[in-house]
Amino acid sequence: MHLTRRLATLTACTITMFSATPSHGQLVTDGNRIVDREANPVTLRGTNLGNWFVLEMWMLGWGERVSDQHEFESILVERHGEQRANELMDLFRASWITAADFGRIRGAGMNCVRLPFEADLLDPNADDPDAPLNLTEESFEWIDHAIALANDADLYVILDLHGAPGRQSAMDHTGRREHNQLWEQPALQEKTRQIWSALATRYRDDETVVAYDLLNEPWGKDKPTLAAFMQTVYDAVREADPETIVVFPSWWDGVDFYPVPADAGWTNMMHTKHPYPGFFGWGEPEPGVHEDFLARVVPEWEELSERLDVPLLMGEFQVALRSAGGPDMMARHFQAYADAGFAATMWSYKVLTEEGGMEEGSWGFVTNRLPAPYIELRTASYEQTRDWIRQLATMPIEVNEELAERLREMKP
Repeated sequence: MHLTRRLATLTACTITMFSATPSHGQLVTDGNRIVDREANPVTLRGTNLGNWFVLEMWMLGWGERVSDQHEFESILVERHGEQRANELMDLFRASWITAADFGRIRGAGMNCVRLPFEADLLDPNADDPDAPLNLTEESFEWIDHAIALANDADLYVILDLHGAPGRQSAMDHTGRREHNQLWEQPALQEKTRQIWSALATRYRDDETVVAYDLLNEPWGKDKPTLAAFMQTVYDAVREADPETIVVFPSWWDGVDFYPVPADAGWTNMMHTKHPYPGFFGWGEPEPGVHEDFLARVVPEWEELSERLDVPLLMGEFQVALRSAGGPDMMARHFQAYADAGFAATMWSYKVLTEEGGMEEGSWGFVTNRLPAPYIELRTASYEQTRDWIRQLATMPIEVNEELAERLREMKP
């Protein structure tokens, strides 16, 4: 059944499918810069649409009450059956991000979104190494929907495989914590290649889709294994699509384990990094850490980009805390990346907190203005769960207007 009809009894949200290509045109790489077809440099500046097509419970303001998307969906199936669980997940996807959000992103001076998704969005049995990959026209409808909304808002899209078949690390942001089966199962690796081949075939002529980000933070195995696997995924993409930009993931400490792109025959590609100064063992969340990063590390990465002759994507970054510099420091990150020729997508667009508001800072460009309502999925009725999901589309939100104003002042 078509996506719009499936949702008709659940929500008033309008689901738009493919429309015309955007006005901005296809982008390519030229040395270590991204350019349009007339060779004019283009600075990609945007945000991640996190928690939309792969859930992270902390982004709902839930902390550790539910561990990951796999548990979230398992609870829905146990409580309400598979059909109703699927309906609720469709309703969530229709409610978390809407057309208004894309307009808000464009209105803040951004020109692209990074779209994290998990393999199960395309095939519910993607994690099963014994089940062949089953991709149908219906498999792509939510990604089609996101691309159509981005196109209507004149935004580029970076497709980001955030959760591969079998999962590429033990992290919850793959959609399934402590799974990390991709590297041990050749069948799951083949499914990953098949997924990218199918995506590249489907979107190779869509000028809204600017890049394929092949594998988010693949830290579940060693560097040589990762490098060899990424070569095979790249080959699968290039067999279907010779032109769209391909994004190779970095390791914790960089990209030096890859061959020089020109020597490997890689074309129209870039590397990605996820810098989080002040978090995850990278100093303390204070202005000095960011000052040092911008003054010392960014020039080193600019030299790396020049030496490898490929662009860099700062795929995730966030100051988060006002005490660490807040919107002013975030704007400085965006400007430093633009000056170095990097593409940049902040993490993330929308993040809820228990208390609500941006007074002390937020991991989101928008957040809930009032305390976020919590629902106990394990005991809630279907109607209660449905109503909690619906309100995600209508709850009062607070926008980081200080950051928006700074971004609008930057050069396009």
